[in-house]
Amino acid sequence: MDLKVRLWMWNHKYGPLVHLSLLFYVLWITGLNVLAFLLLPPIAFLAYQLMPRGQPSGANKYNAIVVGSGIAGLCSAVKLQEIGVHFTVLEKGKHLGGTWWWNTYPGVACDVISHFYCISFFPNPWWSRAFAKGPEIHQYLTNFATYFDLHPHIKYNQKVSRCKWNPELFKWDVTTDDGSVYTANFVISACGQLHAPKMPTYKGLESFNGPKFHNTQWDHSVDLTGKRVGVLGTGASGVQVVPQLAKQVDQLYVFQRTATWVVPKFDPETSYWKLAIFSLLPITMTLYRWVLFWQSEMRFPLMLKPDSPKAKMIGQNIAGHHAHVLKDPEMIRKLTPTYNVGCKRITPSSFYLESFAKPNVYVETGKIAEVTCDGITTENGHTQLDAIIFATGFDRLRSMNAFEVIGQDPKINLCQAWGEAPQAYMGLFMSGYPNYFTISGPNTSTAHNSVIFSLECQTTHAVNYIAQMVQSELKSLDIKPEVTADHMGKIRARTPLHVFSTCVNEAYQNAQGVLWPMWPYSMVYLWWRSMECDLSLFDVK
Repeated sequence: MDLKVRLWMWNHKYGPLVHLSLLFYVLWITGLNVLAFLLLPPIAFLAYQLMPRGQPSGANKYNAIVVGSGIAGLCSAVKLQEIGVHFTVLEKGKHLGGTWWWNTYPGVACDVISHFYCISFFPNPWWSRAFAKGPEIHQYLTNFATYFDLHPHIKYNQKVSRCKWNPELFKWDVTTDDGSVYTANFVISACGQLHAPKMPTYKGLESFNGPKFHNTQWDHSVDLTGKRVGVLGTGASGVQVVPQLAKQVDQLYVFQRTATWVVPKFDPETSYWKLAIFSLLPITMTLYRWVLFWQSEMRFPLMLKPDSPKAKMIGQNIAGHHAHVLKDPEMIRKLTPTYNVGCKRITPSSFYLESFAKPNVYVETGKIAEVTCDGITTENGHTQLDAIIFATGFDRLRSMNAFEVIGQDPKINLCQAWGEAPQAYMGLFMSGYPNYFTISGPNTSTAHNSVIFSLECQTTHAVNYIAQMVQSELKSLDIKPEVTADHMGKIRARTPLHVFSTCVNEAYQNAQGVLWPMWPYSMVYLWWRSMECDLSLFDVK
């Protein structure tokens, strides 16, 4: 790893204390004693933050398995490292990174501002642009793993197939596809909700003669230059891939079931002065992150009141942006949603809507009837295609049920217990599955803020309980059913108040209309709840 990363992390960790101490000294020797004394509380606080934290005694007697080496898995690993619990990260792929390793489609990038889309205790002052591209984020995560010495703990090509609770040993037996078995006191499932591609099931799909693949499984051996290409889906990934394909292919047909709200994406390269300030004065980047966080949090009240004048004004402004870019009344009608802003994810792009002004880009809104050997037939007619790309998102339920989990009742696994509407206390704990933690579990997704903040809250919450177990020399924690029921009752009562309950959205809802993935509160409230460590909520052994 580049030496500059280690120097930067030293500066980030100790720089604020050094700078404030120097300022205190200057004020003191110049006679401004009152101002100098005002700096003592923050200096004392920073010094306290830097004091070494003792690990719970006996931590080396416990071990944990972390499933997945994406952002959630890597954060979990560092938190376990801090409390001294041995851990192994099992990764099904050939490299760490999760989403940012698997997704390599043209235009892949983050739609959250880069300096906010990073882990709080490993900020990056060198983002090359406002919204980082996929390869740069993957490199950031690789640097993260190197800095915290996680590589020796990660085992690649280890796809977990089964986790089974051993009630006699109070441990989990974790089996992988190659037959390897790992035994651990704790399992942290950090698979996430967005890794199992959702493939359509249209009639005749298998009969298509040309290449077809999901955007998250991009086939780089296929040259699409000069071809007639169909893209199914206009969600976040579709918005990113369409402008890139429009530059390359002969004809691009976008098959749209539902339009998406698109806002301009101000994505300049990071200026040298900003790189210099953030690198030399880490406190400036910390303050910038705080500004970005509170800007995001200020959107949350609008999502609870979609009919408020402010929310309506925002909707009118975004609709005005659509009209300004598209100009053609028919295109405006097709590409402007009719549902409330915020009901589905708002996607930033300065090239998506503009792509439809190109003579080789078409949008088809007719319902797809079938796929034939040479194209797609809709209710409006047949379109001949050379290749089909599915930008149809992910199956959240299948993603979370990536492997079989058998708890205290061997007759039922977690997938069966969850059914079509998974439930968990704070997204982490399921009754009957002791010492098992699900990061990015039910009702933890956010539509208004950075997912990394949410993941950090969840990993902190989980590892706080593990630390308490180690400290108290406990064998198992199992959330009480009534605690989960009370929590889910509050979640279910709160969810209908949110804007994303005002329209049909398969990304958030199951077939019965239950919005099981979404967190219906603010991120501040999630942070506050993640600080709890109440053993009375659990059956303890």
